[in-house]
Amino acid sequence: MTTLIEHLPPLFSTGKSDIVVDEEGNWFFRGSPIVREDILQLFYDHLRLSPEGHYLIEWQGSVYPIEVADTPFVVGRVDAEGGEDFPHTLWLTLRHIPQPERLEPDTLFVGRAHVLYCVIRNGTVPARFSRPAYYQIVRWIDENSGGYVLSLHGNTFPIRVPSSDGEGT
Repeated sequence: MTTLIEHLPPLFSTGKSDIVVDEEGNWFFRGSPIVREDILQLFYDHLRLSPEGHYLIEWQGSVYPIEVADTPFVVGRVDAEGGEDFPHTLWLTLRHIPQPERLEPDTLFVGRAHVLYCVIRNGTVPARFSRPAYYQIVRWIDENSGGYVLSLHGNTFPIRVPSSDGEGT
């Protein structure tokens, strides 16, 4: 059985990508949605972020570029551990990825268009909060001294917000 990736040219043969990921984390191949979970899992398992900030799929000795509107990692759901009112841990369910990921609260930041992000996979890639996930996590976010903090089990974690000159994320 051949897979979708076997039909793609390696990165340096064309420099263009047939794979696109939109802002909501939906994957497309030549304009058609990719819905097979096994293919999506293969892509996520072999996804890399280059030093230049480009997402690539490294597979069987070849490198394939993908076009990403924002980040391929989108938080679809937030679950609390240790009680809904005063949780000690928040778990993130990412779209297309079956295993939840623990939120590292000190990685939260506000990105472009005032969207909430965090850093996942041992600090290697950003994940964007979907609107439903944002509405779930906002119950533990408070205003504090003109900024915002995430409150977990008596601890507060500042959420980085870009300054007016675009720096600070």
